[in-house]
Amino acid sequence: VLLRPEGDSLSLRATDLDIEIETACDLLDVAENAEPFTIKGTDLRDIVRNLPETAEIEFLPGSYNGQVRIHSGKSSFSIFSLPASDFPSMASQIKGTSFEIAMPEVTAAFGKVAHAVQTKDIGRPWMTGIHMHPMQDERIGFDALDGIGLAAVQIRTERLLDFPGIIVPLKTAQAIRKLFDEVKEPATIEVAENLIRIRCSGVTLLSKLIDGKFPEHYLTAAPSNYEREIF
Repeated sequence: VLLRPEGDSLSLRATDLDIEIETACDLLDVAENAEPFTIKGTDLRDIVRNLPETAEIEFLPGSYNGQVRIHSGKSSFSIFSLPASDFPSMASQIKGTSFEIAMPEVTAAFGKVAHAVQTKDIGRPWMTGIHMHPMQDERIGFDALDGIGLAAVQIRTERLLDFPGIIVPLKTAQAIRKLFDEVKEPATIEVAENLIRIRCSGVTLLSKLIDGKFPEHYLTAAPSNYEREIF
């Protein structure tokens, strides 16, 4: 995790080189001449989990070069760090289409079609993600097709959108639902050729996309005439 103190705010960024997530929190004191640093995310998580919810955490220089001491109450932990320059970044800027959308509808749409995603690699990458594309009547389609089942959901947008259809990895869709499922604020989504960025409620998620082409006429996989209909 990259921790970057700036004034009275602390930004935190983590990545596995497929997904990058960044957020920020307030500092109790203004950070003066504090340098950014990187520490192992699992170590920081385990330390914070074992502290009371109301605990105050202080980051201090360690006894050795490259060491950080985490102090809280009577507890003190020393872990090694890396320079901020060694932290990998997926992209500083992406060039694509940006639009605003209601986040609850997006997370709900991902949840409704995720069951039809192919979870095994069978040589068809487009089956392992969720297809997201603009439609002709101010809607966005979310689709998944695993060769047996088809799931398709459309949500309304405030305006006609124009961006190339993308395939969002299932892992990314699950992360989006986990981060934003209870958020009521609108989100800003940026779509590029191989990346998607979502900004919502002080959190930024950047993810790679699946390189593949989803069938254009996927709805023809569903029969148009049914013997029985249930209402």
